[in-house]
Amino acid sequence: MARVALCWELGAGVGHLTALGAFAKTLIERGHEVQLISKNLASAALVPSTRQLTTHQAPEARNRLQLESGACNYAELLLSCGYHDSLQLSALVKSWRQLLTRIGANLVIADHSPTALIAARSIGVDCILTGSGFYWPPQQSPMPTIQPWTGANQQRHDQQRMVDSEDKVLGNINIALESSHTPSIGSIGTLYPAAKLALTSYLELDHYGDRDLCYVGVPDNTDFSTIPIWPNGCGDKIFIYTYGHYRHFKFLLQGLARVENPVLVVAQGISPGQNIDPGRRNIKIQTERVNLDEVAEQARLVVNHGGHGIVLGFLKKGIPSLMLPHHTEGAMLAWRLAQQNLSLAATPNPDNYDMKVMLQTLATHQGVWDNAAKFAEKYRDGRHVTPIGTVLTAFGIA
Repeated sequence: MARVALCWELGAGVGHLTALGAFAKTLIERGHEVQLISKNLASAALVPSTRQLTTHQAPEARNRLQLESGACNYAELLLSCGYHDSLQLSALVKSWRQLLTRIGANLVIADHSPTALIAARSIGVDCILTGSGFYWPPQQSPMPTIQPWTGANQQRHDQQRMVDSEDKVLGNINIALESSHTPSIGSIGTLYPAAKLALTSYLELDHYGDRDLCYVGVPDNTDFSTIPIWPNGCGDKIFIYTYGHYRHFKFLLQGLARVENPVLVVAQGISPGQNIDPGRRNIKIQTERVNLDEVAEQARLVVNHGGHGIVLGFLKKGIPSLMLPHHTEGAMLAWRLAQQNLSLAATPNPDNYDMKVMLQTLATHQGVWDNAAKFAEKYRDGRHVTPIGTVLTAFGIA
């Protein structure tokens, strides 16, 4: 019997947990012991596939680095998450190592958990790496840009900066490894070899482009959601998934002023006292999650911020999205899908938004709809992916 630690360290959203929960289901069915180390305990209690697991709070960096121009590559993302401070990183690795040892883990399954990988390496515990492609960049040095839309000239300009950032991160990782008497590594990518990747994604949604990797598809996460109830309006239903802390939330609502369609807005993280009254009877705003399968049956148009799980959930139904980039990961996915004509991506500047025009463009862009339908057909009934059970068997977890 294996004793498995499912780990989620960085990022936000329940998609990390539904990915890990899919592994948990198969592991438990095979008689293995599974415990969860989660960044967010409340979210872990919400997701059906993780709420019954013994759960521990993931160690978290308190001292973070604010990058003025945003992260250029994954190494800089790690810098912003505490990897700029060698003492802090060593302490975090120690905390992860103590937690894995206390659990008695002999296998780690990690979703966006780089420090868990360092800790596992220091105690000789094997790892399977899952989640979306964004968390596990290609094995190259320097790491590729996470701003591919900037163009070749800007990327050449950023090259030395990215090299320096990667050297800084690698140096601090090796300090943490040496403090636990573990041999140093020659590159950050050594932590996540391709042979150990089992991404809960599909080739077309890999943020870094086409790669010869193992993709296991995306688990269903609709069973903890409510049935959508739509307001009255004229025309096709519009579904918008956003956040109360979205910096252009007000602009988004104002942009819907000329839309007469029934609009259901799910806005997570509405703060107390935040004014969310749209002033329109055809627009309903709620914080409760809704069943995306039900939405896909009823809505014609979908707007979101390029979140991997929600974009993919609708693409599997043959529905493209209008994506309003909110963060680097979402912008990167929006760029990738727009390049393939699988969805539409808006510019990051809300001053240029004309929601009515953008929604009309999405509704009438036949090429995007045709490609979304082809995507849904390609992956119907779990085709063209590797089952999680097959992945586990390959790692000797029968």
